[in-house]
Amino acid sequence: MEKVKEEQFYLSPIGDLQKEYKNYEQLCRDFTKINEFFIDKVAVEFEINIVKWGIDQSDS
Repeated sequence: MEKVKEEQFYLSPIGDLQKEYKNYEQLCRDFTKINEFFIDKVAVEFEINIVKWGIDQSDS
């Protein structure tokens, strides 16, 4: 963040700042893929109860 935007940096919600990240849309897509892999493969393999996190495995 540039020094001239320092006040904006401290006063803005983190979600607003994240949208200014370079390649923000690609980052979001990549995190979605990682989460889907975790739900579909890792959670099943290690019998992790993801339902308590509000995730229904039948949706994936």
